[in-house]
Amino acid sequence: MMGPKTEGAAELAWLDAQIQPFQTCWRWLMVIALSGLGVTLALYAVLAWQVDALLVSGRWPGGAMVATLAGLVVLQWALSELKLRRRQRLAARLTGTLATALFRQGADKGWVLLRSCSPSAWYDLLTKRLMAVEHYLIDYRLQRRLATLLPIFILAIVLPISWLVALILFITLPLMPLFMWIVGVGAAEAQRRHFTALDRLGAFFIDRLRGAGSLWVLNRSESQYQRFRLAHGELERRTSDVVRLAFLSASVLDFLATLSVALVAVYIGFSLLGELNFGHWDRPLTLGTGLFLLLLTPAFFAELKIMGRLYHARADALAAAERLRPILQRPLLGDTASPQIRFDRLETGHWQVMGYEGNVLIEGDDLHLHRGDRVWLQGPSGSGKSALLDALAGRRPIAGDWHLNGRPVTHLKALTDSVAMLAQRPVILPGTIAENVTLGRADASAARQALSLVGLDDWLRQQPDGLGTLLGEYPPLSGGQAQRLALARILVFMPDIVLLDEPTAHLSDEEHQALVTLLQNRLRHSTLVWVSHRPLNAAFFNRTWHADGAGRMTRVAA
Repeated sequence: MMGPKTEGAAELAWLDAQIQPFQTCWRWLMVIALSGLGVTLALYAVLAWQVDALLVSGRWPGGAMVATLAGLVVLQWALSELKLRRRQRLAARLTGTLATALFRQGADKGWVLLRSCSPSAWYDLLTKRLMAVEHYLIDYRLQRRLATLLPIFILAIVLPISWLVALILFITLPLMPLFMWIVGVGAAEAQRRHFTALDRLGAFFIDRLRGAGSLWVLNRSESQYQRFRLAHGELERRTSDVVRLAFLSASVLDFLATLSVALVAVYIGFSLLGELNFGHWDRPLTLGTGLFLLLLTPAFFAELKIMGRLYHARADALAAAERLRPILQRPLLGDTASPQIRFDRLETGHWQVMGYEGNVLIEGDDLHLHRGDRVWLQGPSGSGKSALLDALAGRRPIAGDWHLNGRPVTHLKALTDSVAMLAQRPVILPGTIAENVTLGRADASAARQALSLVGLDDWLRQQPDGLGTLLGEYPPLSGGQAQRLALARILVFMPDIVLLDEPTAHLSDEEHQALVTLLQNRLRHSTLVWVSHRPLNAAFFNRTWHADGAGRMTRVAA
């Protein structure tokens, strides 16, 4: 088992790899940022020189000096605006690339990937976690480089003026990264706990919202409200942990920076008063050099303080990478532009359905599926039946000897558009009834005919707007009616293969028998693979596949 450090190193390596295609843009951003800091230091030098000339020599700034100051201010503003626009452009490209990769994985693996996370978790992944990666790869990495280079540059300026001020800055400098590291170790773990609590609370809230009607009928609303309060309290506690650590980090950095500024200010003040005559080289400090050193001291720590405020971005990005990396590193099952074909027959020698980590989910020998076959897939829970259905739909990787329509294949992506799935919990869209049945790809007459074939014509007449009735987030459908509506959708398109993954698992015995009879009547001419633990009419099927508890197809009967 890998330790935390090894896991963190893997996540960091993956994060760094995401910025590589945009490395040129990132370098330009760094050059602009360094140029802006250089202009700021030049502005400090000119200001210190002019204050010394005004207060000591009584010389007012001339037109050339005013123009120089104005030019530096304008240049600083221009570089700041250019940096902001470059950063926005880079962020859009980076986030767009990651989002596109996520959507490509979703299009490739379909429901297999989507059902691995709750809707709230997917929302969190596509918003907060992508944003966390963006902040780390752009802001944090840039600030880390600036916080490394600027102190070295300022030390090189300060040392020829005053070795004591340089020594103060040099001694204080290592303490800030040390405290940032100490706090950051705790911040990373706190951020992971916060993300976990947020995911759980979101999933819990959506689940209870969907079942609000049942909770009301069973009089369980108050108990679920108390559970929600407990979960919300846990989220608040973990959020406060993250905020507390961020506040601690900022406070420590501010204290060290303030202490250094105070020491430098005391030294410069007493030196200008003639009380101290050491800490500089041959030339004593003047008002101009002293003011310049005093301006440089906060600038010396400014980038480190900004990095301290951004240090939580590293912890956020690591937590995000733990979820994103396993998804985005999964190989695509096939070319998304693979030509779709009409199914005729599927034959295998020794075959395997693989998991995305390279493990075998189910395997067997001599599997045959021909057009018009009706297959009863049996086996205990966890034996890999659903994984086999996913593979037949082109949503999981396969290995071994597979032949589709007589041609050897390494994936079944060519069947993706030819397969329909009816699972335990059908997908009901919040749109209209017509949109649910036709998906916007058929006319209203096809929707009415399909609803009539599945016995929902009386239900349709009861709806206020007919086919135009919005089903919303809580459709007015019983479990059996929802399955019939999903079956109507299948009848509109009549795909080459229909996969039934325990469609009656959550129905009563009466609804089970009614839906089984309906499915057998309407799909008797379709190529069908049916998974069910409940009794079915064996005479309806011409093939039986049986999977054992060890993930092997042990018996195939024709």
